[in-house]
Order: sequence, then C-alpha cells, then structure tokens
Amino acid sequence: MNWRRGLALLVASTLLTVAAVEAQTTGSEQYYLDEKIDEPSYRYALGLGFGLVDLGDDLVVGNQLINDDDIEQYYSVGLRIGFGERRSTRGARVRGYRGYFEPEVAYWENDIQTDMLVGVNILGATPVGGVEFFAGGGIGWHFLDTTIDLPTIQIDESEGALGVNAQFGVDVSISESASLFGMGRFDLVDGDRGDDLQTKAYVGLRFRFGDGD
Repeated sequence: MNWRRGLALLVASTLLTVAAVEAQTTGSEQYYLDEKIDEPSYRYALGLGFGLVDLGDDLVVGNQLINDDDIEQYYSVGLRIGFGERRSTRGARVRGYRGYFEPEVAYWENDIQTDMLVGVNILGATPVGGVEFFAGGGIGWHFLDTTIDLPTIQIDESEGALGVNAQFGVDVSISESASLFGMGRFDLVDGDRGDDLQTKAYVGLRFRFGDGD
C-alpha cells in the first residue's frame, strides 16, 4: 500500500484505539437506562479541522510531468446539526445512536491548483462515555482553479466538479461543550481530467452549543 494513501487509515486507527481505551475506563453506570444523567445536550457543533490531503496520481500534460504525487495541507469548517438522539424514558442519554446533518467548507492548494469544496454530509454516531464514534458520507461541489505557466505549456482555467466522500472518525470530549476529533476521509472528484481520489487525514476542535432538548 502507498504509505501516503495509508496515512488516513494509520491516523484514524491510532485515534480509534485511544478512544476505545478511554471509553472502556468511563464508568458505565452513567448509561444505565434507570439512571438520570445530569449532562447538557447540544444540538449544534462547529468543527475546525486541519490536516493533510494526498492528491493521488501525478499530473501529466502531453509527455511532461507537471506535478508529482504530493501531500498538501487541508483546512475545513463544518457545522453539525444533530437529530434523532436516542434516550431512555427518564431522559438519560444511553449507549445508542444519533445523527448529524453537516454543511461544510474546505480548502487546499498546491503550486498549480486550488480546490474549494462546498458540501453537505450525513453522519451516524455512537456515543460511549466521553467518546463518540462516527461514520458517514456526503456530496459537494469542488471549485477548481488550475494555473500552469511553462515555456511549452500554458493553462489558466477554472472548473466546477461534483464530488462524493466517505468518512469515519472519533470525537473525544475535553469539556462539556468542546471535543477533539480525528478522522479519515476519501473524496472522489469528477473533474474534466477524469476522476481524482483525494485521501485526507485531519484533526481539529469541535465546539457544541444550542439547546438539544
């Protein structure tokens, strides 16, 4: 396996292992159906992420290598809107599930290209103690700008491309209204030059707010 394409899996696996240990040590008595939990429930969560994106294949125009397989910095902002939280009859939060609808904006750039993504995701999550495991997918529009200025090749173009993604990760609470998160993600983008696979791994902070009751 290409080590760069395995970066997302490595980071996510490490985070999942740490999260599992944290969940195991959390007192399970907080999640009994017959016990009331005095814990705030938030409907919204603003996430700020930073990480890496592997752009996959080399860019070749004609017989000339324009940009080799590289890894670039990746930035993301997403607003989660929670729905469908499972609760006991006495209002205590239990081991179960919840869902999120998440509009997002993300961005990366290299020497010849920029990509701004505007999209939406649907995620399912399972809370266990102070840890929440999640997975899902989404769809978005990529605003791609390409500029190549070489003696033999000049390209200056903009295009829009449809993309889909699959993602998974974990949130670890650090306070009542904040958490650290880590995730792996795969985006397939249908550009003019063919389908491109972008492999992403990133971490960040999530801030929860809004009454979820």
